[in-house]
Amino acid sequence: MPSADRPAAESKTKGSGLVLVFLLLWVLAGCSAAKKTADAVAETSSDVVDWVLPVGRVDLRQTVALIGVESSLPSVQAGFADHFRQALPGFLKKVCGEAVIEAAAEVVKTPPRLPSGLLDGYALAVLGRQRGVNFFLIGTLVDVRVKDELKGFWLWKDTRYSIQTVVRLELVDSATGAKILDDTSRTETEIDSLKYEEIEQFKNIQFTDLTSAVTTLFRNGSKLACSAMHSLPWRGFVVAAERGRITLSAGSRAGLTVGRTLEVFGTGPAFTSKDGQRFLSVGDKIGEATLTTVLEDRAEAAFGGGERLKEGGTVQVKK
Repeated sequence: MPSADRPAAESKTKGSGLVLVFLLLWVLAGCSAAKKTADAVAETSSDVVDWVLPVGRVDLRQTVALIGVESSLPSVQAGFADHFRQALPGFLKKVCGEAVIEAAAEVVKTPPRLPSGLLDGYALAVLGRQRGVNFFLIGTLVDVRVKDELKGFWLWKDTRYSIQTVVRLELVDSATGAKILDDTSRTETEIDSLKYEEIEQFKNIQFTDLTSAVTTLFRNGSKLACSAMHSLPWRGFVVAAERGRITLSAGSRAGLTVGRTLEVFGTGPAFTSKDGQRFLSVGDKIGEATLTTVLEDRAEAAFGGGERLKEGGTVQVKK
């Protein structure tokens, strides 16, 4: 190539290289924007489906009590438990409209635990049966940490700072004391370098820095909880029994009405797992009963079974 043409050719080559780089950056930015848009559309579509096509909605309403466990992380300020109790009802009502949210403070403030530290589902079940609570939903802030990591490639590498938040949701069934949901989810919130340095220096994370991330985890977790609750039939609990009559810890708030026929089940054996956890079981069907009196949180039924039912039995509405 003539020497006179070399500068022009080199300039052209460099210009083409820059154009390719800018095109690549534009495509990457477009992909990121497209992903955000797709995520937003998917989230909105999910909301619409939840509202238009509710799953498993029946005339009987499950009662769920919420227990928020305050963080034991020394660097995180308090606020998780209150936010759990305030935010979860709205999300559950949205995806599980028939659920009755029980005031957790009136039932139990902190979840009972075994000496091993494991959740005592048996103790919760005993309490839930007396109160007419079908499920306990326990939320725990498991971990919070700040991260710094390089992102990008080649000359465009940059440090990304974020807060990683981990939340655990456990759902206990009062009919058995077993956990029917145990989900641990995490999310990351991007922060700037000044916030990162501030947290690293003072080892102090305000809960307001976590509110958005925790709310997102609550939103997703409520759908899992609702799906788990819908997987089980509604059950009522016998809290008193006389000859020919039983008393239930559920009433009109759960959707019961006078004249409805109930299938009555006896008490099954309790058993203990290898790790020391105890569980209840539902016994065999022993007869049927007809609701004669229904109050808001109590009901009485005439029992026509062949044997006397003891406290601790369960009922289901006859289909």
